[in-house]
Amino acid sequence: MYDMAGNKKIIVNLSGNSENGTASINIDKNNHSGNLNEFSVEEMSSIVSALGDIVYRWDLKTGQIEYSDNIYLLSEYINIEDIRQEKGFNVYLDVDNFTDRNQTVRHSRAHDEGQGVNYELDYKLKEAGRSQKGYWIEDKGKWFADSKGRPEIAVGIMRIVDKRHDELQKLALLGTHDALTGLVNRIHLSEKLSQCMSSAKVTGQPLSFLLVGIDNLALINEAFGLSVADEILCMVAQRISKRLRRTDLIGRYSGNKFGVILTTCEEDDIQVAAKRLTDAVGNKVFKTKAGAVNVTISVGGIFVPKCSNVAADIMQFSEETLAYAKAQSFDSFMLYKPSVKRENMRKKNIDVANEIISALNDGRVSAVFQPIVHTATGVLESYECLMRINDHEGQPISLEDVIEVAERVNLMWLLDSRILQIALKVLAKNKQVNLSVNISAASVNNINWLEILTAGIGNNHDMGKRLTIEITETCLLADGKGTAEFIDKIHALGCLVSIDDFGTGYTSFTNLKQLDIDIIKIDGSFISNMRNNADDRFFVKTMYDLAKHFKVKTVAEWVEHEDDVTFLAKLGVDYLQGFYFAAGQQELLEPNQNNGQTILGERFIKNISNKKIILNDNDAKFAS
Repeated sequence: MYDMAGNKKIIVNLSGNSENGTASINIDKNNHSGNLNEFSVEEMSSIVSALGDIVYRWDLKTGQIEYSDNIYLLSEYINIEDIRQEKGFNVYLDVDNFTDRNQTVRHSRAHDEGQGVNYELDYKLKEAGRSQKGYWIEDKGKWFADSKGRPEIAVGIMRIVDKRHDELQKLALLGTHDALTGLVNRIHLSEKLSQCMSSAKVTGQPLSFLLVGIDNLALINEAFGLSVADEILCMVAQRISKRLRRTDLIGRYSGNKFGVILTTCEEDDIQVAAKRLTDAVGNKVFKTKAGAVNVTISVGGIFVPKCSNVAADIMQFSEETLAYAKAQSFDSFMLYKPSVKRENMRKKNIDVANEIISALNDGRVSAVFQPIVHTATGVLESYECLMRINDHEGQPISLEDVIEVAERVNLMWLLDSRILQIALKVLAKNKQVNLSVNISAASVNNINWLEILTAGIGNNHDMGKRLTIEITETCLLADGKGTAEFIDKIHALGCLVSIDDFGTGYTSFTNLKQLDIDIIKIDGSFISNMRNNADDRFFVKTMYDLAKHFKVKTVAEWVEHEDDVTFLAKLGVDYLQGFYFAAGQQELLEPNQNNGQTILGERFIKNISNKKIILNDNDAKFAS
């Protein structure tokens, strides 16, 4: 291409996109005579300046760099005259840059085939000296070779990308750091622990790990609100950080926990380090926007080389150790000691948890139905849905270990959900049947379980009235307020609520007084030996009188003998359940009377003759 005077020129195409802020250079050297000094920066300056880009031409033979007029954009921290020469330009390059333009162009392994060689890089130009003030630069250009193939001329565009770089840094930080405290997050902490473990294995240096938990953060949150709790988290993180060495690392482990990697820390020094942290937090109150707050921490410590070469194991062991420390008292420390018993329990947890998931997926979790009858007549009133799990050969698995592990590893709500789904299907299919299902404390606090119940009942409150939800008294003790709210939601669906194992919590009067309970089930441990134990009979009578005072229906569990039936009937207990009447049934029982009723229990069956059983007015329906 020729200019107006007829001279051959390099053709420079600048394509700018105002939406994404990109610009590129396409230089056609085919029509050029070879005299690259004819290239004019000024001709491009006015066009590119509108995009906020700085155009440059760099002569690699002389080191001279020409810029477009808007080079003044760098003048706040950079002496523009200095960077018109390559040596001066290099002085302003940050030493922490991964690469720079000089390295990229002069040492390029690419070959110029006549179209030039593209390059693109980011680097920082900063104020001379120790200052970190400066500019992040995105640099895109092409270099052209001389007759010997060596870079001779480079032309390009520099763009200030401080804002974009800051945003990228923030995104990177969020990937490795906790947004609230600014500490490294759990994932990055685990990676760092793995690196330290690998290094310690090579060097033989000691390595320890602490898991620090704030003892009373939940109480602080409830008393002062989430913002104050967050404030406490940040201040605790700061106090702990100030007590660590430069070679140590603290990270946000989880909600109220911090992980601390202690390099070159021997086993005998772990307790000393932990005491330094507990004193730093507990010896001085925290001044928050809500006032002074006292905070304590507990610490679980591990000497890494003795325990495992896997970071995930170390973190798991630390959780167990911290839990033991907190169980002793607040503001306490415990050092992890390998234990055969604990390892066996861990293996059992893994094996049983895998079996639970497998059984759920394979459809090996089912329900049997144990009858509940009227005490006065033996007439079947309801069934309790009892869980059963079969192995791969179809044989029943003992539920004792299953339930223990399921509660420990938070799988119980999944089992509860499966039994609930079975019960809902039975209720939908059998319009005259009443059922009850047991749920664990985990399900009381699990929104997914409640959603299954809500979806199953829908607007069919008649179906809800035929379902009783049994919760344990120990569940009430754990979270009385939360359980009360849960009971209200159950009642809103039309369902009844029963306290299972009543009498084991030792706060029965308070529970019945404060909660809207429909039924109590007197714990079977008091029923099973009642005929031989006056204390048990007295306790059963006391619980019945308590329920009667609050106008709550009663069910006695584990009824196995006719003497038990006689005593409970005389006492006035409303309903009975146990092997005396029937074990859990695979199917619902068919009526055994002409009037459509089902009567169970030898004493009732033998007294029937051929009489029709008619319920008295006082025998109110179990689910009415």
